[in-house]
Amino acid sequence: MGLGFTRLTTGAMEGRAANRGRTGGFNAYDQSIALGAAKNFGPYALGGAVKYIQSSIAGSRASAFAVDIGAGRRLTGLPVYVALAVQNLGTPMRYIAQSDQLPLSVSTGLLVTALPGVFIAGPQAVYP
Repeated sequence: MGLGFTRLTTGAMEGRAANRGRTGGFNAYDQSIALGAAKNFGPYALGGAVKYIQSSIAGSRASAFAVDIGAGRRLTGLPVYVALAVQNLGTPMRYIAQSDQLPLSVSTGLLVTALPGVFIAGPQAVYP
């Protein structure tokens, strides 16, 4: 089980109008808090996390809830582990009158145990 917090802030930025004149400064940030868990079931592993995501630009805020899920399996008789993850299944972010879906991603990965305690990450594919 795990708890995570991520925050990205830009600090103060200078605002500009359509005519390129200064309009004052503003701040922007993105943050998320997540609660996750994972469990092994023999050669299989399953995990997931629930996230609350918030974004703010110049005082306008948007928020969303999302779920990440993943599964992996150790291949029988081989020192190889394969995995699949789906991230950002959730509600859209809504700023004022515009609503945008979260960026959905599907990832696959490969891990090889070269020696005890030494792992080599193989090719990873991410969609989109």
